[in-house]
Amino acid sequence: MSAGGRLVQLSGAAWEDDAPGIRARAVQGVDGRRFAIVEYGPGAARDDWCLDGHYGIVLEGEIEYRFDDGSPPLRVGAGDALWLVGGGPAHQGHNVAQGATTLFLIDPV
Repeated sequence: MSAGGRLVQLSGAAWEDDAPGIRARAVQGVDGRRFAIVEYGPGAARDDWCLDGHYGIVLEGEIEYRFDDGSPPLRVGAGDALWLVGGGPAHQGHNVAQGATTLFLIDPV
């Protein structure tokens, strides 16, 4: 490990089911942050509302986030980055692509 950077080894993390049709490879990384590759299968959607914050990028596909306060949905496609503010409004992800959607996410401390 160099003084100027740290390696977060996602390649060694096993895939784990996160919700029906959703799986993740995740590790606790630098300063307690969670780093994850998350894959939503075709049509997969979260049932539960999430209040955690997330930073990330869509690597493949397209995801839509819905908000519990009635805010307009946020649609994010491959190559675009996202920031979901922690603490609310709560959000739910839904894969709107024809195939799988894959994201890289960092959950701040």
